[in-house]
Amino acid sequence: MEYKFEGKSLKSGIYKIINKINGRIYIGSAKEFKRRWSQHAASLKANKHQNKFLQSDYNKCGAEAFVFEIIETTECDKQGRLIIEERYIREHYDNGKDCYNLCDRAISREGYKAKDPEETRLKVSAASKKNWENPEYREKREKALKEVLSDPEVKERKRIGHIRSWDGNEERKEKQSRVFRN
Repeated sequence: MEYKFEGKSLKSGIYKIINKINGRIYIGSAKEFKRRWSQHAASLKANKHQNKFLQSDYNKCGAEAFVFEIIETTECDKQGRLIIEERYIREHYDNGKDCYNLCDRAISREGYKAKDPEETRLKVSAASKKNWENPEYREKREKALKEVLSDPEVKERKRIGHIRSWDGNEERKEKQSRVFRN
């Protein structure tokens, strides 16, 4: 992945990752650009990036198709950076057509360390369940999901991702085939 720090690698602010082939972008904020770039690069290379659409395009297009570029530097704290990041995300957010960001809000995991992963999983699960019980939330999310999932490009990326998830995993294939045989 190419990077354009322009002498600002140790600064904080807002960045974007651009796919030079299809023009899609991912917008984020960082306490230190160089560190954040290396985190993205490492997780993409390990095929473990949290954004599956970005990961899929990275797998398809290769590292050389992406560039990490600084949009704006700021001296703000984390909350200030999130406010600025959200402004940029909302400017570009389009339900996954040209923007990799999965929602129009800025969310940071900076400094987050789960003390008890199981407890955290249960809390997140409970919060998600509560959201889905709200009819307005459910309707809005279902509509957004249907719109995104009806896109032929998204369908193809999901199909390829599904196929790749089974590649080389004979144990998983065998386990699944036993389930369907019984």
